[in-house]
Amino acid sequence: MNSIGLSPEVVILAAGGTPVRPGIPGVNLENVVTAWELLSDPGKCGRTALVVGGGAVGAGTAEFLAGRGHEVTLIEMTKEIALDEERINRKLLLRRIGEKGVKVRVMTLARAITGSGVEADIGGRTVQLPADTVVLATGVEANRSLQDSLKEKNVEFYPVGDCVTPRKAIDAIREGFEAALRI
Repeated sequence: MNSIGLSPEVVILAAGGTPVRPGIPGVNLENVVTAWELLSDPGKCGRTALVVGGGAVGAGTAEFLAGRGHEVTLIEMTKEIALDEERINRKLLLRRIGEKGVKVRVMTLARAITGSGVEADIGGRTVQLPADTVVLATGVEANRSLQDSLKEKNVEFYPVGDCVTPRKAIDAIREGFEAALRI
């Protein structure tokens, strides 16, 4: 029996993922939050925000903040943003970002975070991008912390979703369904 009074024979483990903090200077300053932290507590954002990472999470977070009246800049190191979003949803997201006035800078690499924003590389030039709050949307890593505990307790388990490798929710749903069929 465990601390919650259960003794499962089999577990479908959907422990999710955890946000990645890139190894750049300043990543642990007080003005830096992950997109996940910010979305759970929007009050953590100052008047101006700079979102580092232009995938679906970064683009969605930028749109959310702009919709709440923040001045938002989104930077992405590749040529386009939200490429991991489904095609039709991406088109609508890009439209909303434009309508809400989010400044998008592609081919922009964050080199360091300071108390007043981000030092970035744009085409070989170093520029200072000011912001009260820096929001990290720089990926997710698998949360495998519960797997070791289940192994130690000799519990049969089937990991699904982001705790295997970060992907889309539909992948976790399919894997959960397939695991249930195996049980």
